[in-house]
Amino acid sequence: MADGVIAAETVPHCLIPSPRAYLLALIGPTYEEPRAEFDYIVDFLTVILPKSQFDREKNVSRPKEGRCELTIPSQHNKGEEIHYATVRTFTAQEVERIRSFNADAVIICEAGGISREGFYNILGRVLSTGGFVLGSGTLESSQK
Repeated sequence: MADGVIAAETVPHCLIPSPRAYLLALIGPTYEEPRAEFDYIVDFLTVILPKSQFDREKNVSRPKEGRCELTIPSQHNKGEEIHYATVRTFTAQEVERIRSFNADAVIICEAGGISREGFYNILGRVLSTGGFVLGSGTLESSQK
């Protein structure tokens, strides 16, 4: 997929107002693969949202290695709290950990590098919420 296409597809889902906080998971074979898509999502949100709603300095955690996370802060409207997405990176190397959370959506980065067991675990995390899965990257047969 062209650079940023899967991120561009993901961003509108980050902006859906909800009565509860929800999770969009970016999963790759390691933490490294989802970083590019994470960065594109941050860039898109920085451009389209006012700094008062999304501030790269306050709402994004991106260490040099490991898990990245961003949260679009909740807002109050007529006494109701309106939530938006948290986007968090995960690694499929931790297959057991994939079973430890429920995601409202999963973006698989470099899908060809995910094991069959990992893929089934990912589906289980999304089926429990009625969410969706998008995949991008290297096809399995091209890695041989």
